[in-house]
Amino acid sequence: MGLLKTSPEWRGEGCAKACINNLAYHMATLGITPHVYIEEDNVGSISLFEKMGYVKMHGASWIGFLPKK
Repeated sequence: MGLLKTSPEWRGEGCAKACINNLAYHMATLGITPHVYIEEDNVGSISLFEKMGYVKMHGASWIGFLPKK
């Protein structure tokens, strides 16, 4: 799951939680375990997912290719 963003005027109304729950349920019916990538500085998203029972499994790194000039 990824790229979830709630408009500021709708934050705190349960919209993100409803989307996450519905998508996670649908994924589970297909035999897919939901995972999410959240950047470390996004404490709001981390907090939301932790409150919903998700647990941090491991970290990740962004790796890119910079061609030589």
